[in-house]
Amino acid sequence: MKILIVGDSFCLDWSQWQDIPYPGWPNLVEKHYDVKNIGQHGIGQYKIWKLLENYDILKFDKVIVSVSTYWRIYCKTHPIHTNGRFKNSDLMFKDIDRFNLFNSKLATAKGIFKYYYDEEYLKDTYDMITDRIRNKLNGSDYLLIGHTGTRTTHKDVLNFSDLWSKEKGLVNHYTQKGNEIVYNNLQSFLKR
Repeated sequence: MKILIVGDSFCLDWSQWQDIPYPGWPNLVEKHYDVKNIGQHGIGQYKIWKLLENYDILKFDKVIVSVSTYWRIYCKTHPIHTNGRFKNSDLMFKDIDRFNLFNSKLATAKGIFKYYYDEEYLKDTYDMITDRIRNKLNGSDYLLIGHTGTRTTHKDVLNFSDLWSKEKGLVNHYTQKGNEIVYNNLQSFLKR
């Protein structure tokens, strides 16, 4: 069975960038299935949708989408991460708040969060993009999964928010136990 995995760092094969002390849930899936993983660090919903646009999803038997969060703001070029695994990341306030403001692009980004942040706009845009993702996936066997409360506002998203709050860890943001629980919860989807 061929499986496409797409989304943010919650779904990456972290072993591509670092030695991992235990397998993440995507590694566990890959042990049993033919997996194409196109997830990227720190990307928001728009970039997830754009990744899906480039794939003929009907060539896959299953598609797993790790949805992002509405408060990640799209940016074409990240003000700090210009290469490496974070170069395609979008902006998130807690990611940029810890850096000094000598970088003028970063100061501008921080100002947008501080003075112009509009949660209603971000939620509405997120919902519209999520609908586009669903439309792209129409006709395929897919599952949307979320890992924080802001990712699970839709009824068809498999919600791991409670698990993540209890099992935060080093690989795919989960402990070894947390990754195994995510993998085990995916079994009903993978085997149907």
